Amino acid sequence: MTASPDADLRVANDHGSPVVVFAHGAMDRGSTWDKVRRRLDHMSTLAYDRRGYAGSVDLPFSGDAFADHVGDLKTLLAAHTGGRPVVLVGHSAGSNIVLAVAQSEPTAVRAAVVFEPPMPWAPWWPSSAGGSTLAVHAELGPEAAAEAFMRRIVGDRVWDRLPETTRQARRREGTALYEDLSTLRGRPVQFDHNAIVVPVVVGRGDRSLPHHREASAATAAAIPRSVLVDLPEQGHGAHASDPAGFVGLIELALTLSS
Repeated sequence: MTASPDADLRVANDHGSPVVVFAHGAMDRGSTWDKVRRRLDHMSTLAYDRRGYAGSVDLPFSGDAFADHVGDLKTLLAAHTGGRPVVLVGHSAGSNIVLAVAQSEPTAVRAAVVFEPPMPWAPWWPSSAGGSTLAVHAELGPEAAAEAFMRRIVGDRVWDRLPETTRQARRREGTALYEDLSTLRGRPVQFDHNAIVVPVVVGRGDRSLPHHREASAATAAAIPRSVLVDLPEQGHGAHASDPAGFVGLIELALTLSS
């Protein structure tokens, strides 16, 4: 069992510019950022598998999974950035982890980019968002929930063609998926948007689901130094489908922080 999340640091001769650190969303992994990172090969970047996923699947959760994720990201910053400032980048569930660290570490974090951060604590957040997966978890357990989630994302045909070793590895991520979907649902927000003092770029796709777009707008409205940016013709997975546009969000954050 590893002591901290599995991380991939790529060091560039970037003359002391900020390290860009990426936090992925639910049922994802650090490699999801590869298309974006290749366009930032002039900068040092760090991506990692969040607790419970991929190379970090064996890291256990305490009674507060969100605090676990926040602590993991802080540990990685201390271990890998050499005291250099960072720009934090989060997608979906990873975005709220990024915002919590941006609030608590304003001297280390120069700016942040978050893409469609969920707001499951909000009264308007639809119960259908993640609800079916949580229902499968309650009835059949975490492995079945992970498989149901993946079938919905990639389709039955793709899932059934995956090697059994790959399918079993994804099923093992069911506990982490459950924590991502349930930790902030119906609980007080565990960070204060209004207390974030660094610049934050909030991205969303113009083809994303209404609740993702609404949560992005609400996040931007709550953070004092924020800007809301729509990526045209994109949905929730814009970091994969439009890596150049996603890099534009990071470049904007760097500009706002200079």
